[in-house]
Amino acid sequence: MLLRQSSFSKIGYSLANLFRGIVGIKSKTSMQQQLKIDITEREKLIKQAIYVIAQNTLRELQLATPYDTGATAQGWGLNVSQMGDTIHLRYEHSDGDAINRLNYGTRAHVIYPKHGQALKFKIGGQVVFAKYVHHPGTAALGFLEKAEARLVQDLDKLSTLANLRGA
Repeated sequence: MLLRQSSFSKIGYSLANLFRGIVGIKSKTSMQQQLKIDITEREKLIKQAIYVIAQNTLRELQLATPYDTGATAQGWGLNVSQMGDTIHLRYEHSDGDAINRLNYGTRAHVIYPKHGQALKFKIGGQVVFAKYVHHPGTAALGFLEKAEARLVQDLDKLSTLANLRGA
């Protein structure tokens, strides 16, 4: 499930400026011709660097995701694809609703059983049954925004480095 209200769930990062800096090409037309003719070793390294940055962000998300059993943190996935000169990084989670609740928080609400007639849980080691519970809500953790900011910062650093080396 995709995450709501977040540009972070799918980020497209244009490689045009990176490639222009790497191969020292000034015009877009000649750059496109150069890319069609020859994929340089430097371009491969830039793509690998983007992939490493994306993997680091995935690991950051896993570590930042609160968990009791570890299952929530392990639900993250990354899909990397390329269309033209843009690399798309798509971060997904197997339980997007849970991630949204953790990241954006919840208001106070009543929880009813989904199956059966009662909720079952433990309090102080004692098994308790209830027809419903009043949940006080969850504070927003904001870990998606933090990871997105770090990802954009790392990609911007890579872009700056590539343009300095290609100039």
